[in-house]
Amino acid sequence: MEGKTRMAVGGYHLTSSVICLIAVAVNYWFFYCNVLYHSIL
Repeated sequence: MEGKTRMAVGGYHLTSSVICLIAVAVNYWFFYCNVLYHSIL
């Protein structure tokens, strides 16, 4: 039972860190596109 709980917690942490990474990547991507857009104009 304890092992299952630990696995679930580990999976949750992994998922949240992946979501965090994706959010950061999207943020950077939007920022980069904004900068590029303004530098072209």
